[in-house]
Amino acid sequence: MKCIRSWNLKNTSLESQVKVLQLKSKINSKITIALTELDAVAAEFDCEGERVAQIGNYVDNLNDSRNNKLILYSIVTGAAASIAGGIVKDDAWSSAIDIGGGALGAGFGLATLNPKGKKVEFIHQRNLLRDIWKEKLESPNFPPFVWYMYTEKKFSNKNGIPVIQSIKKRWLHFQFDNNLKAADESVIFSDGGFYHADDLHNRAAMLNQMQSATRTINQNVNYLLLDLDKLIL
Repeated sequence: MKCIRSWNLKNTSLESQVKVLQLKSKINSKITIALTELDAVAAEFDCEGERVAQIGNYVDNLNDSRNNKLILYSIVTGAAASIAGGIVKDDAWSSAIDIGGGALGAGFGLATLNPKGKKVEFIHQRNLLRDIWKEKLESPNFPPFVWYMYTEKKFSNKNGIPVIQSIKKRWLHFQFDNNLKAADESVIFSDGGFYHADDLHNRAAMLNQMQSATRTINQNVNYLLLDLDKLIL
C-alpha cells in the first residue's frame, strides 16, 4: 500500500495515473472475490445452524411431551394409591399399596430426570466443523482464501492465536467441559449419527460461532477496501 501511495505522489503523468487505476481495479477485483467467498461460507454456516437448531427444538418438544406424560402418570399413580389405601381396610394390604404406589410414582418421577432423553438420527457427510476441529483442510468445504484467514495468526485479534485455534479452545471449554477425548469422539465431528438434544444445541452454537468469526473477517476485509480507496484516490 505504501508503494502505491508513493508512486501516486511522485508520478502525476497521465500514464502513471492510468497504471495506478489499473492496479486498483485488479486489487478491487481480488478483494471482491474474497468477500464473495466469505459471504458464501458465512451463509452456509447460518443455514446449517438454523437447520440444526430446528432439529434440536423438535427433540426438545419430544422430551417435553415425554416428561409431561411421566409427570401425569406419577400424579395418577399417587392418587390411585391413596384412594386404594383408603378403601382397603386391612392394614398390611393398605401399607403395601401405599409403598407400591409410592415406588411406582417415584419411578415415573426419576424417569423425567433422564439427562439424555430422546435422540434423532442426523447425517451430515459434509461436515463444516470437522476441518475446523482437526485444523486440517481435508475437504472442499472452504475456499483456500477463507481457510488461510482462519489459520493465519497475523489476521487474529487474540494475541497472535489464529482464529481456528481460538474457536477450538472455546469449544473445548464450553461445549465439552475440557474433555478432549469426549470432543474427539463426539458425533458432532463425524459424518453424523444419533444426536441427543444437547448435542444438537452444541452443534448449532458452534456453527453460529463460526458464522460470527467469518463475518468478522468479512468486515476486516471491507475495511481494507475502504482504506485502499482512500489511499490511491
